[in-house]
Amino acid sequence: MKIELVPLLQLQRDLYTIPRSQERFRTYLETIINTDGSDLEVPPLAFMNPMGKDHIARILGVAESKDESSRDWDIAKLEVVK
Repeated sequence: MKIELVPLLQLQRDLYTIPRSQERFRTYLETIINTDGSDLEVPPLAFMNPMGKDHIARILGVAESKDESSRDWDIAKLEVVK
């Protein structure tokens, strides 16, 4: 059995840098589906919302602009509500 480390968080960040459009969705599909279209290449990303809105990108640490002051989310302050 071959085990490969796949940086899923970085893949998500990369996808969210693309503006919400068909281009982002197509890139997402190309990322998760293997080349012949018969299986998922990265199954865990199938649970991701590729068309997530801007607040998701901020949570993942993707700056919306080159201005670092636009990053107003502090990941350490996020809480899970049960």
